Amino acid sequence: MPIYFLQVELNSKREKLQDQLDEAKKLKENIEQRNKVVSAMLKKYLNDEEFERYEHFVSQKSKVIMDLREISDKIALFEDQLKGLQK
Repeated sequence: MPIYFLQVELNSKREKLQDQLDEAKKLKENIEQRNKVVSAMLKKYLNDEEFERYEHFVSQKSKVIMDLREISDKIALFEDQLKGLQK
């Protein structure tokens, strides 16, 4: 494959990743804002222990989601490498 086509492909992938990053940043901001609103409401109705358990749950849920994403990305990378080795 000529270098030009590789550069075009890499630029396309880079643009796609940049778009995904921008979208992820916007989503993160929206989630953080929504979390502040929900937390303020819950703080009114839950005692301190219940609210701490809620915060712990939310932080653990976020960690599990990030771990899952990382594992999925690694699996996809390994599958691509395996395909490359099989050729």
